[in-house]
Parts: sequence; C-alpha cells; structure tokens
Amino acid sequence: MIELVRRHEVKYLGVCMLLLLVAVGWLVLTRPPHLIEADFLQREDRRVVDSWLLEQLNNPIAEHRARACLALGRIGSPDTLSVLIKALREPIPHVRAAAAFALGEMEDRDTAAETGREPREEAANALIEALRDPERTVAEHAVEALGKLRWEAAYPRITQTPAPLSVTMTALVRLGNRDALPWIVARRRSDNQETRWTAARALLDLGADVDGEIRRSFLNLTRDLNPWIRIAAIRGLARAEHSEEVLETLARMSNDPDAKVRMEALNSLASTRNPRVFQILVKTLGDRNENVRLAAVDALGFLGDPRARPLLESLLGEGPVLSLRAELALARLGLFGPLPGEGVLPPRYAGPGFPVFIELLRLRSSDQVTPSFMSLWRSPSEDLSALKPDILRELASRISSSNDDLIAQALDHSDANVARSALELVAEPRLATCRASYTRGLEGDDAGLRLAALDAAARSVSRNETHAFLLGTLEDPERLVRKRAVRHLRILFGESHDEKIGTVQVDYDSNDYQSFARSRSRLIRIETSVGLLELRLDYPNAALTAENFVRLARAGYYDGQRFSEVLPGKYAKAGGPAAPDHTIRTEINYELFLRGSLAMAEPEKDSAGGQFFICLVPQPLWEGRYTNFGRLTSGDDLLDHITPETRILRIVVP
Repeated sequence: MIELVRRHEVKYLGVCMLLLLVAVGWLVLTRPPHLIEADFLQREDRRVVDSWLLEQLNNPIAEHRARACLALGRIGSPDTLSVLIKALREPIPHVRAAAAFALGEMEDRDTAAETGREPREEAANALIEALRDPERTVAEHAVEALGKLRWEAAYPRITQTPAPLSVTMTALVRLGNRDALPWIVARRRSDNQETRWTAARALLDLGADVDGEIRRSFLNLTRDLNPWIRIAAIRGLARAEHSEEVLETLARMSNDPDAKVRMEALNSLASTRNPRVFQILVKTLGDRNENVRLAAVDALGFLGDPRARPLLESLLGEGPVLSLRAELALARLGLFGPLPGEGVLPPRYAGPGFPVFIELLRLRSSDQVTPSFMSLWRSPSEDLSALKPDILRELASRISSSNDDLIAQALDHSDANVARSALELVAEPRLATCRASYTRGLEGDDAGLRLAALDAAARSVSRNETHAFLLGTLEDPERLVRKRAVRHLRILFGESHDEKIGTVQVDYDSNDYQSFARSRSRLIRIETSVGLLELRLDYPNAALTAENFVRLARAGYYDGQRFSEVLPGKYAKAGGPAAPDHTIRTEINYELFLRGSLAMAEPEKDSAGGQFFICLVPQPLWEGRYTNFGRLTSGDDLLDHITPETRILRIVVP
C-alpha cells in the first residue's frame, strides 16, 4: 500500500513538473510584445548580433522570426547572410518576405559600398530563386531587393513575377537597364493610375527617347486626372521636339488647377527657349502660389528674353525670396548689380540667400569675382564664419598659383569645418597632414574631421604609411569612423576588417527601450509661418527615430529654424546643417515614401541627427535609403507653399 502511494506521488510530481514547464514555456512565449520589441530595438541601436537575436529565428512565433529578419537586415552584419538565406525557405510566407526585404537592405549596393563591399552572388541567387515563390509578397520583396542590389542578371526574371508592376518598374530603374524600356512602354496605358505614373517616371529615369509613340503617350497623359502623372508627362515633353502641339500643351498646363503641375509646366516652357512662351511666363507672375511665381521668375531668367528686364527689376523690392530670385534671373540675362564691398556680405544674402549670392558671382567672369571671394575669405566678420567652407571651395576652383598656400592656411584654420573642406580639396595630401587633422578631430571630438582625414589619407601616395594609419583608426571611438577605415582598407589593400566596425555606445537603458516599444503612433503639430502641419510619428516602425525627433522638438531644437532647402516637386528639408552632437541609426522599414512622408536626412546609413525632410511628391527610389518615420495627416494644401523663407515657429508634442 505504501509503495502504491509512493508511485502515485512520483506520478503527481512528474505531472506537476510538466505543468510547471508548460507554464514557464507559456510565459516565455506570451511575454508582453513591447518587451520583445524592446529587446530587438536595443540590439539594433547597438548594432549587436548575439545569441538571443539568432535564437529568435527559431522562435515558435512566426512574428518574432520575421522581426528577427528585419533586425538582422538593419544591423547589416555580413556574417548573418547565411541565416537570412535559410529564412527564405521558411514555411510561413511573411517570414520569407521579411528575409527577402532584409537581404535587400543588407546587400544594397550603396550600403555595401560604405564598407568597400560588393553585393554577394549567393544573396542575389537566393533572391532570384525567391522570385518563383507562390506568395506575391515574397516575390515583391525579392524584386525590390534585387533592384537595390542592382543585380543586372536578374533582368528579365523580375518582369515575370506576380509582384505589383509599380514595384517591378522601380526595380528596373534601379538596375538602369535600358533593355527594359519596351516592357515599360507596353504598360504605360494601364488602367491602374499607379502603374501609369510609375511607367512614365521609369521611362524618364531610364532616358527613353521622347519621340513617336512615347511622345504621343505623354501628350495624352497631360489630361490624366492624377496630378503626378500630368507632372511626369510634362517632364517628358520637355525632352521632346518642341513642336507646335507640344508648346500648346505646355501652355495649357501652365493654367492647371494644381500648383505643382503649373510649376513643372513653367520649367518645361523655359527649356524650350522659344520667345513665344514669354507672355505665358509673364502671366504666371501673378499666380496666387508663391512657389509658382518663383518658378516663373526662374523661367524668365533661363528663357533669356531681354523683354523680361523691366518686369524682373520691378520685383527687386518684393519679398526676400522673390527679390533674390529676380536678381538671379537678371544676372542670367547678363544684367548684374554692383559687386559687394571688400569683405562684406550684404545682409540680404545671409542665411538662405547665400546660395543665390554664390550663383550670382559664378555668373560673372572669374577675373571679376575672384577678388570678391578672396576678400570674403580674409574677412574677420563673424557673420561669414559659417560660410568660409563654401568660400574656400569657390576660391580653390578659381586660382592655381597660390592654391597650395590657400589650402595650407585653411588646414590650420581655427574652424574645423574649414579644415575639413580643405582636406577634401587636396588631391594627394601628405600623410602627416592627415594624421594631424585626425588627431585634431580626436581632441575636439569632431567625427566629421576624422572622416575627412581618413578619406584624404586614402588619396595619399604613401601607401605603407597609409596602411599603418588606417589600421590605427580601427580603434576610433566612433563607429562611423571605424566603418570608413574598414572601407578604405578593403578597397586599397584587399583586407577585411568587418569585425572591427563593432557596436555603438548608447545612452538608453532597458527601461527606455521598453518605453519606446510601448509607444504607439503619436500626433504632433508643426506650427510654421505658412500654417499648421499635423503629422503622425510612426513609433511601431521607427521608434528610435521618432523618439529622437520628439526629444529634439521638446528641447526647442527646431524652433525658429527655416526650411533650409526646398526643391518644389521633391522635398522640403529643415533641421539645420549640423547634427545636434549625436547620430542615430537608420531604421529602414516597409512604409512607402508618399507625399507628406516624414524622413531623416543623412549622407550615409546610421548618420542622421537632426535634419528631416517632408516629401512633396512620392519618392519610391528613396525606399530602403532613408528612415520613414511619420506621415502628414493635415495641412497637405500648405506643402506647396513652403519656401526657403518658411520658418518653423515651434513643434508641439502632446
């Protein structure tokens, strides 16, 4: 009897242990989603691939496996290529799709070039195999990825998949293969407006000859209901023979109800150089949209018709942007104002007016403007300090006899930005100069100067010394600098030092990442001098970037800043020329770049800081290049009114 009881006790104990293990497993598998996401964010932010992250590829929950693929693609460690290729054979479609997307991100030709690599054949072959996947989403991401790799051998395979035609044509543009033009031409009459727009853009991006049937197609597309299609058609007609029909069509489009279309029509009319368009341009000087008026002023300058002189002169007393552009248009007609006094920058050229000032001087003969640039270079005025790098570049392009003395002076300049520009201008620098600049960058905690020193060293003729110098910089405290050193060592000496790129020291702790991961979309208001823009920050897809933006906004970083660069028909950028003493990682995601998309500006991956831009048109070629972290929800009508004079009054974050 006692033995029976004991046997039952053992059974009960075994059952209890089993239930306990099941409970523990259940708790692990049902861990709150924000904690799992926080773990991914922390590893992405530090650029760490560890055992935990790799284990997630075997997690029973498919969403975790897909998220692990995305994390590996963002981190971009070349050593994880094989595990992503393996994930392409997953039984769950959206995991395979995530693996294809991640391979495109890791092996993107531009991303690989940042460390001196080329996209690897095994990645391309795996993606080509994925083109046959029965799931449309998998094929779509494989097509997109092969476009990023610019893998020309993938054509025409990528034209034979169930992927959306817009995705396929964007990939073909990335491949740059003109053999695809007939395939694209055949799809320009699609019933789908996105396909029509993408086809029109693809024809232009691939340099199609706008004649015959294509010319007739663009003429027809100017009557499309979609403004983006009309804009693409107008750009195409600017490349066509300027027949009577083309001129009449462009004249009609200058009265289009959409301001974006009117701007594009004016640009195309100016490119015809036909005196008959003069009256059309004059009429649009009274347009209700300032950017259209600016386009009309620019067009009058490019048209080169002397009849524009009195009209342009009458605008010199108008608003700051309009008067500057009128002055530039007059200069293109050969009508120049007086040169500024020695070492003086007239106040109207300060800030956003300085690029106009540079262009005004460029239009003059070199013997006239070189003394002006030299006097500005020598001026002790504080107002000119931020402009010295641009002034130096202009001088270096104009003088030769004293160029070496000028560069030597600039290399020792107290402003590190000037020294950095000087390094970029030296064709074959002495390695001692590179070492000195690098040391100065270390002492001043200036990663930009150190990067310039490495790039200059790569141009040095002292190969042995350069090799030793670059090896030493692999221990630099800044990851971007280490990555640049790895790039030069691979290109110059065929050596691989990827393991030296390493991780990044971050200021956030586990609780911070959990807070970011718990955050959902957040509405913000950007109060500008032209009106209120309301946007939704996308924490679920770009939590680190959204949080960086929120912290800068709350600190008043953007208050009072102008939209420093506005290209109508492309983007409006703000945030100042310099990063706010830190950089953040790139968070490529699945979101499309549409009109109103909010993204970070960065010269290379993981180098964003404070500059952001708002897309003024859809930009499919920017997908996979910049971090898309928000979307305009209100104020679309204001986007076409943003100019370089538009100020951010404040950003309100609830």
